[in-house]
Amino acid sequence: MPKITWLACWALFFTTSIFAQDLPKLGDKSDGSRSLPVHRIKLFDENGDVVKPYHQRRLPFSTKESCGGECHSYKTIAGGWHFESGFDSNDQGRPGQPWILVDQFSATQIPLSYRKWQGTMHPDSAGISPFDFVKTFGGFYPGGVLGEVDSLHSLQNLARWDVSGQQQINCLACHEINRGYDSAEYVAQIKKENFRWAPTAASGIGQVEGSAAKMPDHFDLYGNFDAPSPNSPVPMVFYENSPFNRKGEVLFEIERKVPNEKCYACHSTAIVGAENERWHADEDVHLSAGMNCVDCHRNGLDHKMNRGYADEKMGVASLTCAGCHLGEGESALAGRMGAPKPEHAGMPLVHFDKLSCTACHSGPSPQPELANIKTSISHRLGTRGVNKSAQAVPHLQAPVFLPGHDGKIAPHKMIWPAFWASLNDEKITVIQTEIVRKIILETTTYRDTLSTGEWPQFSDSLLIVVLNKLVEEDSTLGKTGYFSGGKLFTAENDSQLVAEQHPMAAPYSWPLVHDVRPAQQSLGSNGCSDCHSLNSPIYFANISPLSPVTSAQGEKISMTRFRGASDFAAKFFAFTFIFRPFLKFLVLAASFLIGAIILIYLFKGLASFTKNISDEKTNL
Repeated sequence: MPKITWLACWALFFTTSIFAQDLPKLGDKSDGSRSLPVHRIKLFDENGDVVKPYHQRRLPFSTKESCGGECHSYKTIAGGWHFESGFDSNDQGRPGQPWILVDQFSATQIPLSYRKWQGTMHPDSAGISPFDFVKTFGGFYPGGVLGEVDSLHSLQNLARWDVSGQQQINCLACHEINRGYDSAEYVAQIKKENFRWAPTAASGIGQVEGSAAKMPDHFDLYGNFDAPSPNSPVPMVFYENSPFNRKGEVLFEIERKVPNEKCYACHSTAIVGAENERWHADEDVHLSAGMNCVDCHRNGLDHKMNRGYADEKMGVASLTCAGCHLGEGESALAGRMGAPKPEHAGMPLVHFDKLSCTACHSGPSPQPELANIKTSISHRLGTRGVNKSAQAVPHLQAPVFLPGHDGKIAPHKMIWPAFWASLNDEKITVIQTEIVRKIILETTTYRDTLSTGEWPQFSDSLLIVVLNKLVEEDSTLGKTGYFSGGKLFTAENDSQLVAEQHPMAAPYSWPLVHDVRPAQQSLGSNGCSDCHSLNSPIYFANISPLSPVTSAQGEKISMTRFRGASDFAAKFFAFTFIFRPFLKFLVLAASFLIGAIILIYLFKGLASFTKNISDEKTNL
């Protein structure tokens, strides 16, 4: 009997625990009020202990314990689009912006993604462990699955995880609107491997000293550990007294509707060039009208962000272009947030079958040459010490008009992968950038131009030297090659450079959706010639495969040929538009002539009919 009672208690305990996880917490379910609750709360560290300002602590506050303790379901939120980042996810969505592994010194730029988007490389294949990923990209990754070692299936870097701590979801990165929140400080702390300290330092509630990256693997956060040197203090947080009230509570300025500037920290795009300073540029027409990014890109408690494209698995039809402006799609509601209904007067319907809305309305106006662009994530825009040179890698291009996931032509951003690899037994294995960098710096005089952020320039002979030296340094590499500009470069007989097209070197592209231009600046606003002319950029803009190999530079591919279509057919079709006005006049004239002839014969027939009637009456 006691044994049965014991088992029953355990069963009740586990059942209660399971159901308790599904019960909504204080802030999970709305009661209908549109007002915002005051977030004056106590802070807790990762052990669940209350943070007090007068304690010198090595432990910062924990967002998981402070935000997710009693108020919000951390587990539910962690499944959001930004946090799970495709790790073990079945929801890949349409191809999007990749993480870009960049190494200026080894002329490397690799688009990475855990989402298995075609054209990207899985971080594991590039030798990037989850710890490496967080250290490299964590400043623009808001924490969660990849940054929490307990949720990973890998035992890599366990000692370093103990030192740095987990990168928990940083709720403040989006929802804290206090001007004192410093996203650049967050990036700086992640680079120091201060994963657990980064939100505290960025919030300004506490000042963080020391760098976990300089601590040895046996560093004990809870013990009496002496710093390796006076210049490498032990990571520690010193809390400010002012944010805390007498109860030890801190007031956070939390906003449910995330401000646009918060999104810009990770989602800014800049066109390279002095003529494109900020005061020349206009914001997206929706933002200029007073809307926020999150008016369209919405989410519930699960934080599965609506990305706003048609047929999105988790999307809402009303929050797409056509759904909002036209009411197209199941359950769509036209006119949301005052969206006007476009007329598109005289526009042949074929355009809506072949083109996306963004083809005419989004991104920089197409020019004869593609623009070079920078993005927040790829170029660390907005951080301290960012290289503002126009030549800084990685090299991205836009707008490139390509068929999207739905087959419709849309503007895209694009990157040409560049990396070194071992080609043993037809298996392609990426060579670590540290290995290549050492050889290049020993072989070239590249040090003189490092400040530009540009990658080195390789003559054929220099490229052969580097490829051969890689094998000399490590004979297990076997045959080596360099993927760049759409081609694979190899050294045959140690003296001849061979270049061939290779799918692994093909460019990766993702949709360019913003900034949306007003109707008067859209393609077609000046007539058919915006697109259908002999030099229209949407058909004939030049695309240059980007490569540091000098012999591969200078090639230009028209936008039409890049899409796999015929330049001749596109030119011929555009040529017909020259005669469109004449053809219209000819059609009108022919119609008038035919109409006149029909009327003449109609009148003749009527006269003949009338004469016959009159003759019949006379005979009677």
